[in-house]
Amino acid sequence: MKLNKICSALLISACISLSASAENIQVTPSVVQKSPQQTIQNKENPDLKRFNAAVNIKYLGYQHKKDEKGNSVIEFVYLIENISKINIRSVHWATTYLYNQEVILTHDLPVSFSKQLVRNTATEIAFAVPLENLPSKAKELFSHASPQIMTAKQPRNIIFSNGSKITVK
Repeated sequence: MKLNKICSALLISACISLSASAENIQVTPSVVQKSPQQTIQNKENPDLKRFNAAVNIKYLGYQHKKDEKGNSVIEFVYLIENISKINIRSVHWATTYLYNQEVILTHDLPVSFSKQLVRNTATEIAFAVPLENLPSKAKELFSHASPQIMTAKQPRNIIFSNGSKITVK
């Protein structure tokens, strides 16, 4: 059963196509399924503390919409706030969506800013995922208003305008 889930997740991640609504953002995210154990972060990790001190990523919610071709998509909306003293070139994180403490979807979200995210500013971005590309459980839940969906953020890395990096392991 786990092998089927892993194979399905790999197939889905190969097929997913996301787009960002903000014009100064390049995104190459993927959708995969992960176990809850993979979403746990060590709160004492110094790189995690540095990441969280540099950027604030807020999940604002999702909407069921139609794209320009009339296909059903789920649009995931985030607010990215640069709270550091240095402009940001790119930020990479994953968001795990949970329903009844079960992982239903994980987005891997590397975001590159063509114009840097200036210090002490924020930008709202939206990622549209075709409904047909979601795993069946996620498709069912995101198709209907489901306030019980929780999220967990897994920071990956930040690249600043001066070339310095924070990588969370």
